Amino acid sequence: MIEFITHPQTEKVNDKYWKLTEDFIVKYNDFTYIVPEGFITDFASVPKIPVIYQLLHDKAKVSAIFHDWLYSEKPCTRREADLAFLEAMEEEGLNFPTRMVMYKGVRIGGWAYWRK
Repeated sequence: MIEFITHPQTEKVNDKYWKLTEDFIVKYNDFTYIVPEGFITDFASVPKIPVIYQLLHDKAKVSAIFHDWLYSEKPCTRREADLAFLEAMEEEGLNFPTRMVMYKGVRIGGWAYWRK
């Protein structure tokens, strides 16, 4: 189960990145995670393929911040991080097809970011 304890507050850094202006607190599977103020995110990295971009751009922003932080800090396995993203998107209110497309996207393409 996932719960967003606080709502992330961000400010734009440039055309691609945003920065947290306060700690973002998430409770997930009996652990409390603090995504610290100053953490940089690009929200959800959506391919610039026109149809996909149009459908998925600006979706799952809150979930994406947590997922980006999990990939950055690696407090869990990649699979666990991706499952947390899937559950977070449901908590955020995204419909099932959107959740599945975005989840499959991180499962297929996320390995490159995980290795960084």
